[in-house]
Amino acid sequence: MFIGEKRRRARRRERLQMAAAISAPLGRSYALINDISELGMRVTMAKDIQVKTGDEVSVYTREMGFLYGKVTWQKSKTLGVKIHTSTNTYAQTLSAVREAQAERNRNLL
Repeated sequence: MFIGEKRRRARRRERLQMAAAISAPLGRSYALINDISELGMRVTMAKDIQVKTGDEVSVYTREMGFLYGKVTWQKSKTLGVKIHTSTNTYAQTLSAVREAQAERNRNLL
């Protein structure tokens, strides 16, 4: 990568605020999903539950049910989670992304 070169993400992320619960090997916390793509999400936990990069976590939302993934990065109470994809989970996250896009478009009107 060259200095000043802009990096682009492979997947577009949609910003949203979706209530969730996250479970990790060392605890559970309420959380907020801040953005989501078909393959991953950024989650902010209500309390620190000692999650580290590489941990397997489950994220539950009323809209999508249970999603499982691996923590790819962590900064304080905010996590990047790569979702374990299957046909079903891909459809669940794609639906949430589309709903976030529709909500954003409704707010622009």
